[in-house]
Amino acid sequence: MYWIKKLGEYGVVLLIIISINFLIPRLMPGDPFYFLDMDDEMSYSDVLLTEETRERLMHYYGLDKPLVVQYWHYVKNLFRGEMGISIRHNMKVSKLILQSLPWTLLLMGVGFFLATVLGISLGAFSAWKRGSKADRILMFSMVALSRIPIFIMAVFMLIFLAAKLRFFPLGGAFTPYMEYPGTLQKFLDIAKHLFLPAVTLAVGDIAYPYLLTRNTMISVIKKDYIWAARARGLREKLIRFRYALRNALIPVMTARFMRLGQLIGGSVFVENTFAYPGLGKLLFDSVRLHDYPVLNAILLFMSLSVISANILADRFIYYLDKRVEHHAK
Repeated sequence: MYWIKKLGEYGVVLLIIISINFLIPRLMPGDPFYFLDMDDEMSYSDVLLTEETRERLMHYYGLDKPLVVQYWHYVKNLFRGEMGISIRHNMKVSKLILQSLPWTLLLMGVGFFLATVLGISLGAFSAWKRGSKADRILMFSMVALSRIPIFIMAVFMLIFLAAKLRFFPLGGAFTPYMEYPGTLQKFLDIAKHLFLPAVTLAVGDIAYPYLLTRNTMISVIKKDYIWAARARGLREKLIRFRYALRNALIPVMTARFMRLGQLIGGSVFVENTFAYPGLGKLLFDSVRLHDYPVLNAILLFMSLSVISANILADRFIYYLDKRVEHHAK
C-alpha cells in the first residue's frame, strides 16, 4: 500500500514535469527556424530559408497549430516512445540522446562516486577526530570549496592542469581519429580525457556529503547505544563503522540521491567547459538554437533522473532501516 501511494505521487509529479518541459522551450522568444538561417559562425548551417520553406517546416513540426493541440500530440507521442526529430540535426532525438547519454552517465557516475566515497570517509574521520587539528583543516578546506562556483573550478582546472602543465587533454572524451592497438589503450585514453571533468564535478560536490556526514556522525556518537557499545568493550573501529556510520548513512544517502538533480546541473557547466560530448553540451546547444524536441527530451530525462533518485533513496533507507516503511503505513 505504501509503495502504491508513492508511485501515485510520482505519477502526478511526472505529469506536471511533462507539462512544464513542454512549455519552457516554447516560452523562449523567437522560433527555432530563425536560427536555421543565421549565417554566422555560431550556426551549424548557412542555409537561408525562404518564407515558404519556413511555413513548411512549421507545419512539419506541428508548430503552426494551437499550443493545446501541440501539447496533446507531444504527450501522445511521448507515451508511444516517440521523441520527435531534431530541428537542428535533422535526425531522431532518441538517436541523439543515445549518442550523448553514455558520456554523461560515465561522467556523473564517476563524479558522484568520488564525491560520495571521499565525502563520507572524510566526514566520518573528521567527526571521530572532532576538535583536532586535522578536523579543523578539513572543515576549513571543505567550507572554502563549497563557496567556489563549479564553472570557475572547471576553468581553473582547464587552464592550470591542461593548458599550462599539459598533464591532461584540453577537451573531448577521446582523441579524434585515434586508432587504438588494443582495448587497454582505448580505456586509458578515455580515462585520461575523463579525469579532469570527473574530478572537477567531484571536488565541486564533495563538501556537501562531508559536512552532512560530519554533523550527523557527531549527533550519532552522542547516542546511548554508542556509549553502551563502548561499555561492552567493543573495538573502536567496530563502533565507528557498524554502529555510528551505519546509522549516520540514512540521512546522508537520502540527501546524496536527492542531490543528483544539482549534479546534473553541474555537469552542464563541466561538459561545456571541457567540450565533453554529453547531454550537458547537447542541452546548451539546444537552448541556444531553440531545438524544441531535443530540449523537451533532455529536460524530461533530467526530471526522470531526479524522480528515480528519490525512489532509490526510499529503497536505500528501507534497506538500512526496515522500520521506515512500517511507520509510513
